[in-house]
Amino acid sequence: MTQIIVHPLVIMNIADHQARQVAEIGKYDPKNPPRVLGAVFGVQVNQKVEIMSSLELPYSFDDEKQIRIDDDAFAEDTDLYKQIYPEHELLGWYATSSRIESVDMPFHKRFTEYNESPLYLRMDPKVRTDAKALPVSVYRSELRQEKNTNRTVFVELTYTVVSDPAERLTTDHIIQDKDIPTKGSAAVPAYDELKNALLALRARIAVLVDYLDHIEKGKEAANLQILRSIESVCNRIPLNTNDKFSEDFYDEMSNGMMMTYLASMSKAAVKVNDMLDLYDNMMDGGRGGPRRMRGKMPY
Repeated sequence: MTQIIVHPLVIMNIADHQARQVAEIGKYDPKNPPRVLGAVFGVQVNQKVEIMSSLELPYSFDDEKQIRIDDDAFAEDTDLYKQIYPEHELLGWYATSSRIESVDMPFHKRFTEYNESPLYLRMDPKVRTDAKALPVSVYRSELRQEKNTNRTVFVELTYTVVSDPAERLTTDHIIQDKDIPTKGSAAVPAYDELKNALLALRARIAVLVDYLDHIEKGKEAANLQILRSIESVCNRIPLNTNDKFSEDFYDEMSNGMMMTYLASMSKAAVKVNDMLDLYDNMMDGGRGGPRRMRGKMPY
């Protein structure tokens, strides 16, 4: 049995493709949303198929109302894609629709020119608030005999969603609430969260310090279990008292002090230069006489 793995990046790419198409057409009909098509790429090893990325496909309808794509442009895009991901191969195609359309099977058969057994990934663009699963289905074609005739039908396959660490970070960033306006750099919220975490940690440490002070002053009875827990927490804190840390710390402190001294010297040099300019102006324009050579400053 074939194992199908879909990466979140593919789902996000298809959803983004659909959203951009809706934005381009201007008028949106929820009952009849626009449809987008594309190709899916990934890795296939024995019975394991891993769908890892996608590529958009502009399409049109011919005189027979069938889907047509630009073969030359698709071949060029595929070559460019494989230059970036040479280990990936073309696995099939995707489309957005609430159900399998009548034009899907003819296009699926035509897609066998690129892959002998392509997959069809369909995403439902209609948002359902009561949905308990992803609006994504994966199909393969199968030849069946019905009423003494052979007929090719779509067979739905089970799949699992698997992500790597990079995709998880990307997904977490994308699903953040974008309706909340932020000022300044996008890194500010992350540092604010770090600051709040440090403040919370400091408050909890203050509670422990107060508790130890009360024990030392006899205001609280010593609880050995709590003291052992505090000792365990303190033992987890790295002690930066080794020679390497001291050497690096003093080097950084020396560099910082040197920069401070250089800044102070630069400011002093600027002030001395301003004073010399003022002295020259006073000597040159005092009585309109000839220019005198600058002597020693009276200090």
